[in-house]
Amino acid sequence: LAELSSYLLNIMISGKRRANCLLVANQRTHMALPFKSTGCLVQISEKGIDMDRWIELQEKMRCRKVKPGEGSSDSEVKFIFIGNIHPIKGTEWLLRAFAHLRKTSPSIRATLEIVGGGDVEMPRLKNLAKELQVAELVNFTGHLPQTVCFERLLLSDVFVFPSCRDCGGAAVLEAMI
Repeated sequence: LAELSSYLLNIMISGKRRANCLLVANQRTHMALPFKSTGCLVQISEKGIDMDRWIELQEKMRCRKVKPGEGSSDSEVKFIFIGNIHPIKGTEWLLRAFAHLRKTSPSIRATLEIVGGGDVEMPRLKNLAKELQVAELVNFTGHLPQTVCFERLLLSDVFVFPSCRDCGGAAVLEAMI
């Protein structure tokens, strides 16, 4: 029904059909257009990051003599997820995978930090962490300012991005720096 409605709206409102050029986020967005475009199509990057903020923070961390991954002890692995807490982001899978790791490899000391807002999903995930018996190893921080997120990334060992539908969030780009 949603696809049909979208298709009909695109026929009635001819802006996209008559445009000289359309900007699309990715190939999937291009393929979702309900018609063959007669103008140009330009694929653009959806996300961008401010490198200056990262470089500044990395310098501060260096001055404090903190190296990436030093937020945890030598024998502990610190996992981190940063993003909006929403079902398509895969945070439930992440919790289940983390619980599986703890169950199958008890000698590996690990913690998981989940950073991000999500008023609807958060209580359910916290309950799931309790059910899976990992609540004491999982820190749900809620939304944090971007500079704090950068710092948390630098202090972690492994960035985890379990989404199966997100075409590359800003957190992924930030984690790769």
